[in-house]
Amino acid sequence: MVAQSVYGFFHSPQGRKLIHELKELGVEMVEKRKVATGGPLAGKTIVVTGTLKNFSRKEIEDLIHQLGGKPSGSVSRNTDFVIVGEEPGIKLEKARQLGVQTLTEEEFLHLIGRK
Repeated sequence: MVAQSVYGFFHSPQGRKLIHELKELGVEMVEKRKVATGGPLAGKTIVVTGTLKNFSRKEIEDLIHQLGGKPSGSVSRNTDFVIVGEEPGIKLEKARQLGVQTLTEEEFLHLIGRK
């Protein structure tokens, strides 16, 4: 009963309005990830392009976080390296233009001690 009431409230117009107002006030609706301060990727900004054999996009981003790195969706001069999977996109070209180091999935696994 209680679960249905809570569910009903947050799906009602009043509940949605409350959620919107809380977000406007800066209330975080999801817990922020804790970033590891140590680890082989500490302080590194990492971009992934293409399809990886061993990881979904969420899995690789979670792993990067766990090892102290920061996954990013775009390549910039602040990017430390790009992990290149199968059928990479424009991010690979941008990395080459900016001189950003690229790693295959195998090289990345070796870097983090998983191979």
